[in-house]
This record gives sequence, C-alpha cells and structure tokens, in this order.
Amino acid sequence: MTDLYETLGVDKGATQAEIKKSYWKKAMDNHPDKGGNQTLFTEISQAYAIISDPIKREYYDKHGKGPEDNSDKIINSLVKLFYEAVESLSKNNQYRYEDIINLMVKSINAEKMKRAHDISNLKDQIIVFKNIKTRLTRKGKEPNLFALTLDGQLSAINDRIRATEDVINIGNEMKKILKDYKYRIDEKQPQQQFADLSGMFSATETGTGMGATW
Repeated sequence: MTDLYETLGVDKGATQAEIKKSYWKKAMDNHPDKGGNQTLFTEISQAYAIISDPIKREYYDKHGKGPEDNSDKIINSLVKLFYEAVESLSKNNQYRYEDIINLMVKSINAEKMKRAHDISNLKDQIIVFKNIKTRLTRKGKEPNLFALTLDGQLSAINDRIRATEDVINIGNEMKKILKDYKYRIDEKQPQQQFADLSGMFSATETGTGMGATW
C-alpha cells in the first residue's frame, strides 16, 4: 500500500495546516479538469480523507491502513440507539424532561469506556504472553510448538484489539453526527418522574443499560 503521507507530499509529523496546504496544491495540479491524472487525483483525495481526520490518522499510524468504511454501521447503530432512547423515555412522559440526544451521547461514552478497558486488558495479555514466550526453549532443531501456539494467540488478540478500536471509532463518528442535533425539553419536571430516571442513568453510565452494545 502506498504511504499516504508520501501521497500527500508531507512528513508523518506534519501539522493539519501543512497537510491541508499540500493537499490543495496536489489536488489542483492533478485535477482531471485541468488535464491531471484521475487515478492520482483519487488517491490524493482518499489519502487526505484519512490523514486530515485525527481519529482516522491515528488508526492509520498504528495499523498502516485506514479504518474500514463503517457508514452503514454508524447509521444503523444511531437509529438503534435512538429507538432505545425513545423507548426508555416514553414511560411517564420522561421524553418531555430529558434530552434524548444527551442520553445517547452518555450511552456512547459509557460504551467507549468499557471498550477502552477491554483493550487495556488485552494489551496486558500480550505482555504476559510475550514474557512467557521468552522463557520457552526447546532442545534440538525441532520447532518450538508452544512458542508457535503463543504466536497464534498473540495474532488473535491483536485482531480483537483492532475490532474493538473499530467499535470505538464508530462511537466517535456517531457523536460527530449527534452534534448536529438538538432536542427541546420542557423546563419543569414533576418530582416523581425525576426519581424514576436515576436507575436508568446509572445503568447507562456503567455500560449495562441502554446502548451497551451498538
């Protein structure tokens, strides 16, 4: 795969301003309407779409490739989360006094925290497995069966980390979309309805309530 920084003509440590400036110059120089190469222009545009986004750029720096296009997953997850929020707040007219959008954001944040904790545990596993591998030896020239087994486990753990990071990235994209929305609530809420919400919010914030999985 072509290095995206090289495609944009910038160093890996380039600032967003430097990346944008270089992109516009290369895009103009290679624009098909000005006799440029369509394939190269597309590559430049795709590279900029990843490197100009801090989250996608971080993913690329870690894995050497951009994250998959999760557009359908993002939309489907948002719709599912919205329906769950509506269902939760429909009881006792709670939808009148609680911000549905804010509740969705809280749910996403709770899930992100849970997933980040999962990644931390998986990375701890990697350290342990690598440590064990360094202690394993076998006489002769036969392959080290147990070391090979650990290599397989390490590969599987890294796959799980990447998959979990994808979920976190989906959550970040969901929050970006939610920034465009506002929800109007009534100013005053009856006391008995306010009390009914406490359990739901505590469950949401621990990742066990609404939206625990997207």
